[in-house]
Amino acid sequence: DFMARNYFDAFFILFYFKIEKFYNPVSQILMPDISVLLPLYNPVDVGPTIQSILNQSHKNFELLICDDAPNEKDFNLKFKDKRIKIYKNEKNIGLGGTLNRLLTLSNHESKYFSTIEQDDIYKPDFLSECIAFLDNNEEYGLVSGVSEFWDGDKVTYRFPGMIFQGYDYPQGEAMFLLNYREQIKVAQTCMVVRKSIHFQNNLTFSTKYHSLSVDWDYIMRFSLVSIMKGLNKTFVIQDRRLDRSSLTTKSDLVSKTARKLLLDFFQEFPHIINL
Repeated sequence: DFMARNYFDAFFILFYFKIEKFYNPVSQILMPDISVLLPLYNPVDVGPTIQSILNQSHKNFELLICDDAPNEKDFNLKFKDKRIKIYKNEKNIGLGGTLNRLLTLSNHESKYFSTIEQDDIYKPDFLSECIAFLDNNEEYGLVSGVSEFWDGDKVTYRFPGMIFQGYDYPQGEAMFLLNYREQIKVAQTCMVVRKSIHFQNNLTFSTKYHSLSVDWDYIMRFSLVSIMKGLNKTFVIQDRRLDRSSLTTKSDLVSKTARKLLLDFFQEFPHIINL
């Protein structure tokens, strides 16, 4: 009886911890399968963005937030969730530097990462749909979807148009050239990336360009090392009201940054661009 009782107790303890680890979201955050990266710079109200991530149907994630405005007051978060980790840069290092820092701070066990933006609202199935695709399609290194531009009253545009219209991305150099000649064609604000592809190919988010072209640089370089999928599903609503404060409303800065990137890539990849 004593031996049988010991075996029963051992079995019960093992069974309990397996069940607790599987069902308890608090225990799951110790080993998230995706790291969600949220860089901030003087946000007005980042609460709705964070809430839309906490509302995701996929719960096994970590949300890493970094404030890149060191001279400003600390922002206060009303959220008490163990999946959220908050950092602050000692000096301004820009979007690329902040994303690189957050990636190094992310859980080493997570398979994927996602870059999100402080003014955007995410659909509840954003993470679950992207993770399911990458889990079932090992040959792909990145997946993204469709974003809706909202002007305060209505949706004015859906990006990228080619995905919304039912087309698919080309691969390799063809994808590189598409993004070089027609600017970025991937909704980076709702992309999910396989971390192994990122690190094995020594990819980084550029600190050379203004924040406006960090995503453009990344997508072109990524296209040369892996293939990408665009899902014709809306994952995010982006604030495009005319009265908002955003770098994308500064047309001169946008043009100057784009010209510099195009020239640099032409000099670095002439064997592709001259095709």
